[in-house]
Amino acid sequence: MVQTKCHKTSPSFIAKIEMRNKLINSLWLFIFPVAAFTLGFYYNNAFLYIGLMLIFLLYPFLLTVSYFNTLLLPGYAFGLKPRIINFYDDSLEVIYIKIDEEGNETLITNSNVFNYNEISSLEIIKEYFIIKFNAGKTLVAVPLDAFYSPEDIANVAQILNQYFKK
Repeated sequence: MVQTKCHKTSPSFIAKIEMRNKLINSLWLFIFPVAAFTLGFYYNNAFLYIGLMLIFLLYPFLLTVSYFNTLLLPGYAFGLKPRIINFYDDSLEVIYIKIDEEGNETLITNSNVFNYNEISSLEIIKEYFIIKFNAGKTLVAVPLDAFYSPEDIANVAQILNQYFKK
């Protein structure tokens, strides 16, 4: 078993990950308008103004809606709370921590247990293990500095790769 230190993930980091994935999956939403306005610009200069309005008015609105829709989903809410994660041979357990004003940590009795067979994707981004599960929109982002030693990181990577490659 490998246990992490108490850690939490910032809402902006989770939103960046999800927005990046959504944008990559819908890349045609950026490529098609740019190609259309580039071709239209050769015929009439007004297409340049229409393209600029879309870029500076419509896309920020879509990104804002995506940001708030991502963070308001129930599966992402537990990723924002302080937690300790125990990596076992066949599952991982997320134990929530309550921190009061003096900095005292209290274990919360309920915890989530996920089997490794439920992993839908695994990646390392900016010093984080990003683990997504099949059950809904559940995401676990574990910073590499939350581990006690490099050997713990290697053990967890070996366990996760073993189950994810199946």
